[in-house]
Amino acid sequence: MRSDDIAYYLERARQERDRACGCEDNAVALVHLEMADAYERRLEAATMQLHHVPAWTHRKFGTAS
Repeated sequence: MRSDDIAYYLERARQERDRACGCEDNAVALVHLEMADAYERRLEAATMQLHHVPAWTHRKFGTAS
């Protein structure tokens, strides 16, 4: 996952929460909040993927095993 994906998900979650706050219809507001939650779940997954370092990279390169 790329870092610009993270920025996208963060912005979309913010936009959906803003839209929810502006809704007069509670059912529509709830849909926007659910969409914001979905973007935040994607954000969390993308952040975890970005920071995950495979175990094989912990070896020291250039040394005999």
